[in-house]
Amino acid sequence: MMKIRVFILMIVMLPFASNAQMDLQQFELTPRGFTEDISRIHANRTKTELYKDVKEWASFNIANSEDRKTKDYEGSFLEYHIAIPNAIAVKDGSKELYWNVLLELSVYFADNKIVYGVSILGIDNDEGEPFFFNSNSEDYSFFDLEGRPRTATKTAYKNINSLTNDLVNNITNSVNGVGELSAN
Repeated sequence: MMKIRVFILMIVMLPFASNAQMDLQQFELTPRGFTEDISRIHANRTKTELYKDVKEWASFNIANSEDRKTKDYEGSFLEYHIAIPNAIAVKDGSKELYWNVLLELSVYFADNKIVYGVSILGIDNDEGEPFFFNSNSEDYSFFDLEGRPRTATKTAYKNINSLTNDLVNNITNSVNGVGELSAN
């Protein structure tokens, strides 16, 4: 009898456990960029409602969102190019260098779910210092050619991961009605 109760409890709790697991997904930069899409569950929401909520979020949080929107398939897909000034920093001796990042945010909609993809389109700075994904020289990069994180740019690596995850969390919170929409 106890085994049956445990089994029934597991069956009842399984959907909640899988939803919670999906919400724990995070972006993590690899030597090939952000290679995995992540999902967020939004129970009892149609894909049209989710699409409208993300468009509203974008209008308040992406400067010139209509100009930054590169694809819009009504109710099913949005894509934006988002420029983030001074997104990553590296301390080099007595100076700190900053790089601007251009992200491509892809947002796919289904009933009860949003799937996010992020790509880095470019990294530049005002000093003309290049920043690479992989390099074995003294260049600034996230990884060496063997794919190991570089010690000198560990903070930049953490910054880019935090930035992309915060972006998705901000959208998720807005769609769920948590927090406030902010102005451009």
